[in-house]
Amino acid sequence: TLLVYGEQGLGDQIFYGTLLPDLLKVQKNIYCKIDHRLHNLFKENFPSIKFFKQNEQIDKNSYEKYISIGSLSKFYRKHTNDYMNSEFKQYSFSQNFPEIYKRQIRKLPNLKIGLSWHTFAPKNSVKRSLSPSQVSRILSNNSNSFINLQYGEVSNSITEINQLSKNKLFTINNLDLTNDIDNVINVIKNCDLIITIDNTLAHLASALGKNVWIILPYSADARWMENITCSLTYQNTILIRQDQSCTWENVIKIIELALSKEKL
Repeated sequence: TLLVYGEQGLGDQIFYGTLLPDLLKVQKNIYCKIDHRLHNLFKENFPSIKFFKQNEQIDKNSYEKYISIGSLSKFYRKHTNDYMNSEFKQYSFSQNFPEIYKRQIRKLPNLKIGLSWHTFAPKNSVKRSLSPSQVSRILSNNSNSFINLQYGEVSNSITEINQLSKNKLFTINNLDLTNDIDNVINVIKNCDLIITIDNTLAHLASALGKNVWIILPYSADARWMENITCSLTYQNTILIRQDQSCTWENVIKIIELALSKEKL
């Protein structure tokens, strides 16, 4: 038996989870420790793996070897061809979506676009995040419905965004965007498009096979490679990068133009 243990943040575990189908081709008995918020998603997609919560104790005599989930990359992602030939396609999810949330989304007009603009990661959070005024520009000048999918305590930012934009950001009542990942997934599935910075939502929505636009700083994380506009890991994801000026101006203009052309 092999123990695979999750590391780093929620988005990292979702990203490296895409390696598990490749691992299952050569290793049948697998234990995996992951963030408890991902349990239902991972158990549905990998029913043959036994999952444990990240802080759960496992008898050391019950497995012979162990590896961190990110370290699987050095075996299964040595070349760009490995992405193309991967067993991973997308995560499925069939948990029931409560009517209390579904009803709120159903009444929204035009395209339903999930939006996230901030990361709380200690490294490069300022470079990776948008300001409320920049978010308001994305909302403005089109009649689509934007659904708040930003986790964490951002109520002040939402207030500022809605003061700056006539097209208000819609927040689903009573949904915990930080901890209730199951219903965040269901919201994502009910959106037409997701626009997000490089954070947990970027990986979650992309891994579900949704149409996702990820906006990246000029010096982006290595997993997004360089000088490409598509993700090697996620088939339906488009990467919109800062130009060399290292401001979000070119990114916002691209999004404004693209949304002005989007039709129902």
